[in-house]
Amino acid sequence: MVLHAEAADAARRIGADHPRRAELLRDALRAYERTLFELGRRAEGRAVCEEMAEAGRIAFARGQVAYPAYGGDRLAVVLAEEGRHGEAADLLARDAGAEPEVPFWPAVERTAELEAAGRREEAVAVFTGLVDDTRRKTEGGSTALAHLVWELVHRSRMLDAAGRHGEAGADRREALAVLDRLAESGEPGSWSNILSFWTTLYALSARTAEPPATPEAPAPAFGTDLLRWSRDVRKAYFDAIPVLEAEAARPAGEGHPAGPTTAHHRLTARSALLRESRTHLIEAPLRPLFDEEVALARRSARELPGP
Repeated sequence: MVLHAEAADAARRIGADHPRRAELLRDALRAYERTLFELGRRAEGRAVCEEMAEAGRIAFARGQVAYPAYGGDRLAVVLAEEGRHGEAADLLARDAGAEPEVPFWPAVERTAELEAAGRREEAVAVFTGLVDDTRRKTEGGSTALAHLVWELVHRSRMLDAAGRHGEAGADRREALAVLDRLAESGEPGSWSNILSFWTTLYALSARTAEPPATPEAPAPAFGTDLLRWSRDVRKAYFDAIPVLEAEAARPAGEGHPAGPTTAHHRLTARSALLRESRTHLIEAPLRPLFDEEVALARRSARELPGP
């Protein structure tokens, strides 16, 4: 840790006009903040992230870097982990491009923070840009049809939450039509491992079942690739899987804090993220969890009071 602190101090002393100052300072500060987080010194780590983001903004103003949020991506994750979603969304908006192509990861991350901040219509607008771009790409054969299915299903949840149920239904019908096409002819091209796209959206769908994030009890930055979460947050998230397994296995009514369906959904989302890098080995351990989740959902629907 001392060496990282010394490296950060040395990078701070690099002349303001040095062409690589922004890059060297960012790299030194990133290594320093990562060590602080690993040692549990989260407030100090966040302060370093804030310094890194400010240095990026200054470098952009001087024409030394290409975009205003240079170095600020880590701060956005940390703010999200502490429940400061509006601030994270605004930080991410500074780097939102105006290009016709909408990259998946920035769009999903910004959407997640807008929705968590209660800015649902803004979130839907950002995510709709991604869906429209993905639809154009599938028509041209430049991306997987599976991407469109996942995004339509996710947007349908967002639209339902915003009270736009008719549009949500249209998205689900379109997703079913794409699934029919996949069942008939498969993907038109061969794609590399794209599981992280699905697992990220799936875990994001379970965020409302999780305790809200606070500075005192940080939670994952849902909507962000799990490799970008702080290591302490990632470890706590996966370490809780055995607890959720025991909770989900209890019969209904036996001390469930939020009910077996909620516990099982949290368990399934975490298990999917944990196994995303195992590619063809992911189906065997996850299939029983998803089968049980479907069974629980059907049971819950039958138990709903009639009209």
